[in-house]
Amino acid sequence: MDNARKNIETKPESGPKPGPESKPGPDREADPRVFERYGDILDLPHHESDHHPHLSKEQRAAQFSPFAALTGYGDVIHETARENEERMEKNGGRE
Repeated sequence: MDNARKNIETKPESGPKPGPESKPGPDREADPRVFERYGDILDLPHHESDHHPHLSKEQRAAQFSPFAALTGYGDVIHETARENEERMEKNGGRE
């Protein structure tokens, strides 16, 4: 075990202690510093906007799906390749 990891595991815990409603999660067990740094906000309820409706899974997925920044660019590439292949066939494989 390297020294940095050893120091984390043997360091005495300080900072806020979990309350009765607090449940230890995998992040807290993996690195005790997580609770030291974020213990005051870990168990807060998730914020829900009063102004924006909740997105469905499909709507959220659409936000992260790939998009064509250069619309039509793929068509231009394919057309150029086709033209070059025709030219090579006419010239017997030479350009």
